[in-house]
Amino acid sequence: MESITIVIKERECPSPPSEQEDALKMEYNIKEFISQINLQTSINNLETIVAKTIDLDNFTYECSRCWSKYKKNGEPAARAKHIVHTHGSDKDLTNRKEYRIAQCINKERPIIIHITDETKREEKPLGHPPIFI
Repeated sequence: MESITIVIKERECPSPPSEQEDALKMEYNIKEFISQINLQTSINNLETIVAKTIDLDNFTYECSRCWSKYKKNGEPAARAKHIVHTHGSDKDLTNRKEYRIAQCINKERPIIIHITDETKREEKPLGHPPIFI
């Protein structure tokens, strides 16, 4: 019969937080609280967009600031169309608000995307593979 040896390693118990660590945590919590208040205030001023389509993988929306073609001076071309951006839908097809950062050509900016009854639901299976013809 074989013998089994069990080895238990000693661990150091963490030391209690120092006064400096406590002060840093409190300062962080205060800054976090203030940033949440600032975020809530600025949410009221965000651009809102209604999503065009949604499936289990993504939702799309037409960006109000990005165009398919630009003139040399930076203005949108006469026949330019709005660019459609895509974000993940998290397997959720319900009506809701999504807070996202639009990564546009012109500038990143926070936006609110509304998924409403107007948003077209597409019946694509989750993780649908690309179709090659």
